[in-house]
Amino acid sequence: MLTWDPKLETGISEIDEQHQLLFRKAASVLEAVKAGQGGMEVQRTIQFLADYAALHFETEERYMRAAGFPEVDAHAEIHGRINRRLMEVAADFNAHGATAAMVADVEAMMLGWVSMHIMEKDRALADWMARNGKA
Repeated sequence: MLTWDPKLETGISEIDEQHQLLFRKAASVLEAVKAGQGGMEVQRTIQFLADYAALHFETEERYMRAAGFPEVDAHAEIHGRINRRLMEVAADFNAHGATAAMVADVEAMMLGWVSMHIMEKDRALADWMARNGKA
């Protein structure tokens, strides 16, 4: 089960709020699929997740550029990979509907996002901003 953990907070309120919404929407997709809810609701939620993730990545990158974060290009590349994967999940759902593989894929993607991206990369941004008086 995907649940937000306050340990994931970066201290940048706009980014933290977006992370929390992304978690809620990802959990909503998983719950809807597991409960056998209608495909249209699942499709709308998956598309929202993909669209909102793109907006979130733009927000993070705006903070990075404004602060002069030296790893902005590498971070943006990671965002691109995650965004492409989200679009693949949306396309897979559109082509095949909700499958057990899709549910497992969304869960794994979100857990990977947590462990690799938020806890490491986003925390590194927040820590760098705090150390350099940019927070």
